[in-house]
Amino acid sequence: MSKDTVKIEGSRVEKESKSALDELLQEGARRMLQAAVEGEVAEYIDQHQHLRDCAGHRLVVRNGSLPQREILSGVG
Repeated sequence: MSKDTVKIEGSRVEKESKSALDELLQEGARRMLQAAVEGEVAEYIDQHQHLRDCAGHRLVVRNGSLPQREILSGVG
């Protein structure tokens, strides 16, 4: 086996482990962002729960969520 073959195989392993690391970082970042947004929404709703219309219905409520989508960042 020549030195060139070892270098090519080594770089392939680096790429595979780098992509696994990138995936792990992306998933961690996604979860952190989701938790932060969920916390902010819950806090906002709690702060405004006293606001009511003339029929007594709350003016600030959570209506649901949109389908999941991909977010691109500097990490990928």
